[in-house]
Amino acid sequence: MLRASSDALGEPVELTDAVHGAATAMPFGVELVGFVDAVTAGDAAAAAAARAALGAVAGPAAVVDAAAVLANFEMMTRVADATGAVQFAQRLEALASERVALGLDAFGSAR
Repeated sequence: MLRASSDALGEPVELTDAVHGAATAMPFGVELVGFVDAVTAGDAAAAAAARAALGAVAGPAAVVDAAAVLANFEMMTRVADATGAVQFAQRLEALASERVALGLDAFGSAR
């Protein structure tokens, strides 16, 4: 969805930047990726430092927005897992190259 919405807005985003910490094309991209990585890693000290770094360059409202989006994605993943939602084979096949490029199959939650 990010790719489609960024294309529609004429603002291309390189998705692999997000997993390689090089999201320099997005405003505050490096700090956003750092914040997401620190929070999802479960390291409270790293998350606090990343939150402060993001706030320093983007402001407190951006930190709140980023935290809300992150929390929503985490919640949606848990809901999908709890309900037993599965990806259809056709969808997995269509996304095979993106999964490889983003390293998604290396995540513990990959099935």
